[in-house]
Amino acid sequence: MVRYKLMQTPTQTYQDRRDSERAVLLVPSAISTFGADGGGGGGDASTTPDESRHATRSGREWHEVPWRTIVATIGLVVASIMLIRVVYIASDMIMLLLVAGFFAIVLNRPVRALQRRFTIARGLAIGVVVGATVTIVLGLITVFVLPVRTQLVAVLTDLPGTAEQASRGTGP
Repeated sequence: MVRYKLMQTPTQTYQDRRDSERAVLLVPSAISTFGADGGGGGGDASTTPDESRHATRSGREWHEVPWRTIVATIGLVVASIMLIRVVYIASDMIMLLLVAGFFAIVLNRPVRALQRRFTIARGLAIGVVVGATVTIVLGLITVFVLPVRTQLVAVLTDLPGTAEQASRGTGP
């Protein structure tokens, strides 16, 4: 069986809450904020309906919340918004740092191997490894992208003829 009890609406002022039975809402006690678990005295036989209407879960009235709690909550919200904004503004720089860190971790092993094998300075080993990496990446781009570019140019050049053949119902 669901028990119902009275709750004030959040739009009421403190004076309205102190006045008689204004703007109340019937809410099942199982889902209300003042459940029958003893929090706030809601549904408890020892409290009157008027007392349970004004009490919070901790038993305090809303106007008794310490000002430091309010200021701390507002401060945390403002700090969170500012942190999100800073991360959003610095996202390009953060992305560059992440990519640079990735390359530093990936290329560290070949640099160490080159240093040990040929006993050269670390700076020279870094230069050789980075140069070889750039050369390999450019070679892969040349091998895979240039044929695709050539085929795309051929398709775009022949597009009017292909569209005409398709409209006549003929074609390859």
